[in-house]
Amino acid sequence: MNVTAILVTVLLALAGALHSAEPQEFEVLGVVRELRRDKNELVIKHEAIPGYMDAMVMPFTVRDARLFDQVAPDDSISFKLKVTDKADWIEKIKVIARGRSIGTPKKPDMVLKKGTRLALKEIELTDESGTPFNLAGNSDRAVALTFFFTRCPFPKMCPLLSSKFAEAQKLIAADPGTPKNPLLVSVTIDPMRDTPDVLSRYAKMQKADPALWRFATGKLEKVTKLAFLCGTDFWEDNGLINHSLRTLIIDSDGRVQRVFTDNEWTPEELVSELRHASKAKRESF
Repeated sequence: MNVTAILVTVLLALAGALHSAEPQEFEVLGVVRELRRDKNELVIKHEAIPGYMDAMVMPFTVRDARLFDQVAPDDSISFKLKVTDKADWIEKIKVIARGRSIGTPKKPDMVLKKGTRLALKEIELTDESGTPFNLAGNSDRAVALTFFFTRCPFPKMCPLLSSKFAEAQKLIAADPGTPKNPLLVSVTIDPMRDTPDVLSRYAKMQKADPALWRFATGKLEKVTKLAFLCGTDFWEDNGLINHSLRTLIIDSDGRVQRVFTDNEWTPEELVSELRHASKAKRESF
C-alpha cells in the first residue's frame, strides 16, 4: 500500500470515528402534554436540563413507537434525552405518577385562510440595527415571516428555523428565477432579552444579508399583537417561554398566501411560495 492510500485510509477512519461520536445524554423529569404518534413525537413539559436547556414545553422525537403505549397525557415521567448537533430523541421512559397535570395547556392554533389581509401598519418594531421596522412598509416585497428567540437551544425548534432561513437566503441569492426582492423576517418572542444588539450578533452568526433577511424586536405588546394576528401562540410558564411554530408567506399587500404550522417545510418550498406570493401581487393589479 503506497503512502497516499495509507493517508486516505487514515482520514476515512478518522472521519468515521467523528461521525459516530457518542451523543450527549441527559436524565430528564417532565410531564406528558401530548402524544403525536403521526409525527413520532411526545410533547413534554420538562424541568431544567443542567448544562443544556431551561425548563420548557417541547416536542421530543420518539424512535421506538412502543414508548407511546407506556404513557398518557398528564403522566409524570423520567426519561433519557440523547442529543447530537443535528438530532435528538428520547429513550427509557419511566412513569413516576399517573395523571398529574401542571401548567397551562397550549391554546388551540388560529386558522388563517389564504388571502387574509393582516393589519400590519400599527405594529412598529425595531430591526437588528436599531432602525424602526414595519412590515407594512415593505411595498412590492413578498415576505416570509417566522417567530423565534435566540436562547432557544432545541435543535428542532428555533435553531432549525434559522438554519432553514439561512439556506433559503442562499437559494434566493443564487437563483435568477426568484422574485427580485423577497424578504425573510425573524421576529423574536423574547423582546426583553433579544435587544437589537443581541439580534445583530445572532444575525452575524447566521451570516444574514440584511438586504434579504431581517431580525426584529419591539415592545412586548407590539410583538404579542403581531403574533396574535399571525396565529402564533407564545406564553410564559413559571417565567419560561413556550411557543408554537408558525411561518407565514405574505404578499406585499399584507395578504397571507401560505401558512406553515410546523418545521417540516423545506427551504426550496419556502422560496417557491415566495415566488407565488410575488406573482399574486402582480396579478392583483
